[in-house]
Amino acid sequence: MPTRYEVPPKLPVPVQADCFQSYLEDLSAIVPREDWQKACELVGKFTARDGLGPLLHRKLEEHAQTVDNWAHDFWLDDMYFRMGLALPVNSNPGMVLRKQHFSSNYEWLRFTAEVMRGAVEYKLLIDAEAIPQQYTRSGEPFCMQQYNNIFHTYRQPGLNQDRRLRFTAQQHCIVATKGQFFQLAVFEDEQIRSAESLAHDLAFIVRHSDSDDAQQLPVGLLTTLDRRRWGETHKLLLEDPVNEKALASIEASLFIVCLDDECQVMSDIDVNEETTTLHEMIHGGGSTAHSRNRWFEKPLQLIVNREGFCGLNYEHSTAEGIPVVAMIESAFTKAVTWKDSYGKVQNGNHTNGGGVVTENGSGSVAKSEPKHLRWSLTPELQDILETTCMEIDRLAGDLELRVYRFDLFGKNIPKRHNMSPDCFVQLALQLAYYKSNGYLVATYESASIRRFTFGRVDVIRAATKQAKSWVEAMCLNGRSHEEKLKLFGEAMTKQTDVMNKAIRGQGVDNYFIALREIGTRETGEVPEVFQDDSFKCFNHFALSTSQVPTTDERTFMGYGPVVSGGYGCSYNLHENQILFCISSWRSCRNTSTKLFSKNLDEGLMEMRELLEHTASSA
Repeated sequence: MPTRYEVPPKLPVPVQADCFQSYLEDLSAIVPREDWQKACELVGKFTARDGLGPLLHRKLEEHAQTVDNWAHDFWLDDMYFRMGLALPVNSNPGMVLRKQHFSSNYEWLRFTAEVMRGAVEYKLLIDAEAIPQQYTRSGEPFCMQQYNNIFHTYRQPGLNQDRRLRFTAQQHCIVATKGQFFQLAVFEDEQIRSAESLAHDLAFIVRHSDSDDAQQLPVGLLTTLDRRRWGETHKLLLEDPVNEKALASIEASLFIVCLDDECQVMSDIDVNEETTTLHEMIHGGGSTAHSRNRWFEKPLQLIVNREGFCGLNYEHSTAEGIPVVAMIESAFTKAVTWKDSYGKVQNGNHTNGGGVVTENGSGSVAKSEPKHLRWSLTPELQDILETTCMEIDRLAGDLELRVYRFDLFGKNIPKRHNMSPDCFVQLALQLAYYKSNGYLVATYESASIRRFTFGRVDVIRAATKQAKSWVEAMCLNGRSHEEKLKLFGEAMTKQTDVMNKAIRGQGVDNYFIALREIGTRETGEVPEVFQDDSFKCFNHFALSTSQVPTTDERTFMGYGPVVSGGYGCSYNLHENQILFCISSWRSCRNTSTKLFSKNLDEGLMEMRELLEHTASSA
């Protein structure tokens, strides 16, 4: 399809020998020696000249000639569409925006309408390819394709795996409040409706959702089921034309707008406003709170709380964080600009109730009212919904979060010593994990490969043998400062090399996924090297991390652990502080968000001391 954007090169197929050498090196840091030796034997057999590896590599090279990106579909199925876990907490990130203060319902709903209008304006920029071309620091063009997914797609459940639906020419969004869903037109006469008109309809929805005769069961909770059970339930729902019509409206919408009431405070080890808000954005607080105001399969759920807590939840198979952050920050900034101009003045023309009137006293009414989506649930479906309520309550209640700001320094310290701030934090996370557990685990950090056509991500692995040598030196008595510094330098050099290789298409994870899938297709079974317990350990990411840059230091993104017994850790690097969002499971006895964050703080201070002591001694 013709495009105005510069087209990046195709993703290269990496060298097989290099990938398996990296695999064995990294594996040595996380598995016992006897397991590593077995893995070496399997790799030797697989990569031998007459082994299966070279044959599958040639098959992959042939496949790469026929598609725009050889990794994309293999990765998408493996990472998302075949995943069976529920979307909230396990997959969908939550994003928190700067808190607002609303003096009336009018201000709340008008602000929401401004966010909606800003989002639609951004959608039109995407459609017109008017979002400026983005480049790497060295001037290489980034692939802009992900932007086309965030408004035009939907993740539909299936019995065996999910699939992506794509829509064009959508004219409406969905508004969710009090567990009710409404279809709201955002265009009128081929023009974006005014924020005033949208706010009028939001007020109608708020009033209507409170009426007893309008109440529908909170069907959105079903999207919190694990994917295969939701696929079965989705099939049952479609048997009734009433449900089929409602589902079609949600699937084809541009986005979901969630009008929430007060936040549900979760019992965390560090209860603060940012932690409470992130819970809301990740899962909604449970079946009796705002999880009922969500539809987790839609890429964008814009959440504006009556108390001023704002953010979004987004379905991750759609895109990485960068295009989503760019969109919401643009829309949110426009809404804040309106709010600043409006001020906090209340007078007789602005009601404190659900109604909305304009400055001259008359509401701006659209040609048609919002449409309340109706559902028809059999007794079987009602039983499933009742069970779902208990399951989302358990899932939300099991998530332990801590959002906090390490404010003793930020990226200024690693920059002062000519080090990558991201690699610095990755090594700090390795040190924190080792302090907490006495060993290292497979660690995931997303590596953008947008410098290639249809590029999404590969994995930056931080649990290297160099990192292991360094954290052991930091935690064991009797190691000299000079030795610790030398090992730190080696670990930093290795981490920087791993990062650079991953973003330049030389990572190992996408390659292994492709070989495994081609091998399974060709032979009818998963190749032996990929069935090995060590390979499973290599892909069991007990520490899942990412840096999500934002322009506003009060904006951040977080998510849950990706495996049982694991941690999630997103972070925002600022000049003089680092914001961390750390998550784990309350039900797991082997993890502790409190302990991990304590050890993370201690490790960061030790790392600064290691570098500053050297500088002062020079």
